[in-house]
Amino acid sequence: MVWRIIVVVFMFAGLLSILIGIPGTFIILGTALIYAIFTHFQIITVKLLFGLLGIAIMGEVIEAFLGLLSARKFGASRLSLFFALVGGFAGALIGSMFLPLVGTVVGAITGAFLGTFLPELVVKKELRVSIKAGVGTFLGRTAGILTKLVLGAIMVGLVVAKLF
Repeated sequence: MVWRIIVVVFMFAGLLSILIGIPGTFIILGTALIYAIFTHFQIITVKLLFGLLGIAIMGEVIEAFLGLLSARKFGASRLSLFFALVGGFAGALIGSMFLPLVGTVVGAITGAFLGTFLPELVVKKELRVSIKAGVGTFLGRTAGILTKLVLGAIMVGLVVAKLF
């Protein structure tokens, strides 16, 4: 019973790590895999593990594409898309220094916005267009994180249902 509780704690840690840009769905999957190996796949089956793998991959793909597609739809250039990724990563690191978890999320989203906004402003020199592209990145990044969180919660729910 203690090991099951430890598994759930690690899975919730994986779920929370999604908020800071770490691929938490794979932490959830890895935790389930380790438990499955130690219990000889009696509780967590290979079939469930493949299902979790599919959900984890789907979460990563959706998160990546929502941010990029939304930014593109709102007029961001390819240069800005690159800087949105860099800005999101840098913002997450800086935000983590000031306020772990919440600061990381705010930093990642703000960094992605600025990474889109600033290059657009420098290249196109139009404030309205630059803000629109930045807002598109912000919305896409936020939607991607929320979607991946929901998928991670589904993964945790599937495993917890098997454990208890």
